[in-house]
Amino acid sequence: MKRSTSGSVLLITPDLEGLRRFVEPLNTEFFRFPVPTASGWQGVLKDYRPTQRELRRLVEAWRSSGPNVEKLLQSDSVLAKAAQKFSAGLIPTKGPTARLFYLPVSESLDPADPTTTALGLFLDFLLNPFNTQLGGPCLKCGKYFVKENRRHRVYCSKRCGLRHTALEVNRKRRADDHAAKLRIVRDSILRWTRSRTQMDWKDWVLLETRISKNWLTRRLKSGELSEPVKEVSARSRSSSRPTP
Repeated sequence: MKRSTSGSVLLITPDLEGLRRFVEPLNTEFFRFPVPTASGWQGVLKDYRPTQRELRRLVEAWRSSGPNVEKLLQSDSVLAKAAQKFSAGLIPTKGPTARLFYLPVSESLDPADPTTTALGLFLDFLLNPFNTQLGGPCLKCGKYFVKENRRHRVYCSKRCGLRHTALEVNRKRRADDHAAKLRIVRDSILRWTRSRTQMDWKDWVLLETRISKNWLTRRLKSGELSEPVKEVSARSRSSSRPTP
């Protein structure tokens, strides 16, 4: 956020830069916290995931509501209670108009509680007129991001978009290849059932298609193939029964 230079009475006006800063905790799992030691300051790794999870939950609840702030507060009593306890103060200026600063979370709440941190960040987000430009999670990397325009975006960057598209293309190609392989095997099995060969069906398929027995066994276990029965043998048994 930047210091107000417009007609706003707020000391700090929520803006697009503030939204960019809001994205950082949404994407942070760990951070280094400086602590004093005998040899100087040392960075200690802190787990930020509890705050991140709560913050992401609040964002998704906001989206699911419409977004509709009234509906959101009606569905979340903790959030609604925190929203009613803003503390504000007047900042005198040398001009004719004073400025207002606010703390989005009551001082009575534990500042070390991850939920308190998430509430403060989220309530500030609710006041930001640019909050609808929040995008994410990215389909490729799972990160949140700021949409630079109003058009819908599902990737945080062009790079992620290209990577995800390539991944989907490769996944579809593998699925198509797998389906084609199954069709070839089923056709081969059908010929085996209609033949008079004494060869095991897996040996038959291997000879015809060069598809390994291990692959066939895995498909049996997955349920994609079933153990075949020879049609010729069934007809032979039927014709060999004695006539009553």
